[in-house]
Amino acid sequence: MSRFVIDEAAEAVRDTYSSLVWKRPSEPGKYTLAEAKAYILGLEGGWRLPTKEELKSLVEKKNRPTIDRVIFPDTSPDPYWSSSPVEVDDGVTWTFDFGHGYAYDRATKSDSARLRLVKG
Repeated sequence: MSRFVIDEAAEAVRDTYSSLVWKRPSEPGKYTLAEAKAYILGLEGGWRLPTKEELKSLVEKKNRPTIDRVIFPDTSPDPYWSSSPVEVDDGVTWTFDFGHGYAYDRATKSDSARLRLVKG
């Protein structure tokens, strides 16, 4: 059985390893963290920002970007927001870069990043 099960009608992907459900397309555009949170509040279905560990679970180092492009075909190499704050700096939140497959702790809440949403 494949790790990921695509639900075309729901535009979602279920990860059979973690039981998380990922929104298959990235959300269009870039958002500040406040804009991202407001955008998510307007969505139905329980979507949220993933943690940096949840984003890291999607990494496939053999690919560039470092994600399965069949499962997540529109993934940008730009940073994606996580819900994980940086413990030593309240003004900084972790982002995840699928271009290289790493989390970065340099994004301030006023920076813009992309969204890959999850639930479960």
